[in-house]
Amino acid sequence: MKFNLFLLLLATLLAVGSPQGISYRFQVQEGNSNRFWVATGKQIGLRENFGDWWIALTGDQKNYKISHSKSGLVVTYVAGKALSLTSNSLSQFQLWQFFPPNLEHLDPIVSIRTSNFKDEYAFPGPIGVYIFACNSTTNSTVSHPIWKFKSRVPISTP
Repeated sequence: MKFNLFLLLLATLLAVGSPQGISYRFQVQEGNSNRFWVATGKQIGLRENFGDWWIALTGDQKNYKISHSKSGLVVTYVAGKALSLTSNSLSQFQLWQFFPPNLEHLDPIVSIRTSNFKDEYAFPGPIGVYIFACNSTTNSTVSHPIWKFKSRVPISTP
């Protein structure tokens, strides 16, 4: 009986003490247009219709991963190519940072940059999203590409 009570107490403490991450479901809109990120095969295109994306803080609490809500594939940066969707390995090319970093605001406006190269940002192209170096020395969204995260829906994750 004491052992069962101990296990119950231990399970309760673990459940209460376990950190729960929050991810958000957004539509990612180009800041100055009506174009949104959409998955076109394994590429990320920009269209007037939108797709849903999950944005979740990673275990290090500094970086985010962006994944397609239906396929579960993760946004990946490959040098010189448009952003693509690949399986989740959380490599350095699948980690992202946002400026400003706070996603708690309703429909935040951000710049999206790679976590491993601090001067490389996601820019809109004619049909897709590309990574380019931004030579600005300021951390102002005025000098960086602007994206809007629309329709934020928090989703608890274990």
